[in-house]
Amino acid sequence: QGQQEASNAMRTQWRIDPIDGCAYTWADFQAFYVGTYSKKEVEAYWKQCKEPPSFRGARRSGNQLFRRPDLRVAFGKVLNILDESFLLESQLASVLSMGESSEFRWWAGRCMLDFKSQEGRSFSFTSPWTALAPIVDVLVAVARKTMPPGEELALIQLILNYYPDGTSRVRSHRHRCRQVCISLGASRKIEVDGQLMTMCHGDCLPLFGEEHAVPASSSSEAPRMSICLFYSSQSEYFAGAGVLANGSFWWSHPKEDEQVSANEWSETGTWTTWTM
Repeated sequence: QGQQEASNAMRTQWRIDPIDGCAYTWADFQAFYVGTYSKKEVEAYWKQCKEPPSFRGARRSGNQLFRRPDLRVAFGKVLNILDESFLLESQLASVLSMGESSEFRWWAGRCMLDFKSQEGRSFSFTSPWTALAPIVDVLVAVARKTMPPGEELALIQLILNYYPDGTSRVRSHRHRCRQVCISLGASRKIEVDGQLMTMCHGDCLPLFGEEHAVPASSSSEAPRMSICLFYSSQSEYFAGAGVLANGSFWWSHPKEDEQVSANEWSETGTWTTWTM
C-alpha cells in the first residue's frame, strides 16, 4: 500500500531536470528517458531532482504559478498560458484528448461539459477530470489579476466546449459575469465585439461583458477545446450575478436529466451529472 501511495504521489508532482532546468512530470521523465535508462534508474534520478518552487503551495499563492509574478492581465487581451505560467504542454494535451469522452453532450453547435462551483469557493473533480486541476489553478490565478482592489473572487462555473472540427461553432452571445477561457488544440478565429482574432493553442482570453462568437470554418480543421472559467466578485455572486444573460445563475443542458445512449453521439453526445 505504501508503494502504491508513493506511486500515486509521483504522478501529481513535478521535478526540475538539471539538463535543461525545466520542470517535468514523472510521465514526462519516463517518456524522455525510455530506452536510455531502466525504469529503476529513471526513478532514482527523479527522486534526486528538485521540486520547482513555483509549484509548492500553488493553490495558496497565485503568483507562484506564473513565470513573471508581475504579470498584468486585461479584459479583451490574449496571453499564452504556456509562455506565462508553469503549465506543461503534456497537461494541456491530456485534457484535450478527453474531448471525445461520452460525458460531453451536444448543444448549440458544439459539445459541452460543465462543473458548478461549491459555494463560490472551489470545484470538485473526479477521475479522469482531476487532470483539469492544474489548469483551473492557473485560470483562477488569472481571474484574480482582473479583480479591482478590495474585491474578492467568487467562482461560478467551469464549462468545457469541445469542437470536433471546424463546422462546430458558437453563435454571438454575452455573459453577465466575468470569464476567462483557455484554448487547446487547433487555432480558431473568434469574434469579440465585432472584431476577429485568432485563438491559438494555449491562448487565454479574459472577457467581461463583451459579445463574442466562434464562427464555423473548414470542416477539415483539427479538434479544439476551450476551458472557460466563469466568475464574479463575492458581492456580485451573493447578489445573484450568474452566467447567462437571461438571468439564469448557471448554464445547464436542457436534457441533463435524460439518459442518452452512446450511439447517439453524432446527434447529442452523452452527459454525466456531477456531484459537487
